[in-house]
Amino acid sequence: MTLAFEDEGAWVIRARTLKEALAGVEDRALSVAILDQALSDGDSAQVCGRMRERNIPFITYSGYDHPRGPCLGGVHIKKACEHVVAGDNR
Repeated sequence: MTLAFEDEGAWVIRARTLKEALAGVEDRALSVAILDQALSDGDSAQVCGRMRERNIPFITYSGYDHPRGPCLGGVHIKKACEHVVAGDNR
């Protein structure tokens, strides 16, 4: 997923842990995020909450059927979704 965004010219910050995500959410250049609800060291609810405080849109991409807590109400894509290629008109 990150490669697809980078191919379109986006600057992508990867966070594999809650600690990294909490640091990344404070980046002034952050304009949108795709979050996994369950990170290796905790739930991303804190990150969703901070995104809401900063009025930054986010998408949850998770194996959970429905987001919980502060992650609720946003766009949710359930893993694993079918890969879609930009410009693919099938």
